Amino acid sequence: MWSSGLFTVKSVSHRWRRCNKTIKKTLAVILAALLVGFFSAAIIKTYLYPQIAILTMTPVVSIMIEDVPYVNGSTIDWGILDQANTTYALLLNVSNIGATPCTVTFTTTGLPTGWTQTWAGNNTLLAVNEWVAADMELTTGFTDGNYSWNTYIHAEA
Repeated sequence: MWSSGLFTVKSVSHRWRRCNKTIKKTLAVILAALLVGFFSAAIIKTYLYPQIAILTMTPVVSIMIEDVPYVNGSTIDWGILDQANTTYALLLNVSNIGATPCTVTFTTTGLPTGWTQTWAGNNTLLAVNEWVAADMELTTGFTDGNYSWNTYIHAEA
């Protein structure tokens, strides 16, 4: 064994092994902490359930014409109109049977030239369980014929 006064080869080697063991233990603790952190993050990610929801308050209305219930797509038959340039009326009742207030509007497309159609309840704001009953008026033109057009009742929340 070699010696130089203070240190021997054996004592240096022994100290180096002790230091090496300390480094190994420190690295093992650091590695264990990293693994615990990694698996904890993986568990949190695995069991995390983000949630989303979209709530739409769709208006629902009931339509009656002259006290007869009408469903979407039903034809409103004005019958035979025997006078030109005359205003005819039908009672249109719109009830808000949904869960949100809504504004009801009335529009027509394809109305014959010279004819007009209006509804006195147009642009009415209806609370839940509220209704509006008003005349739907049709004013005819001057030309004989068979006519068809579309009427829309819009309910917008």
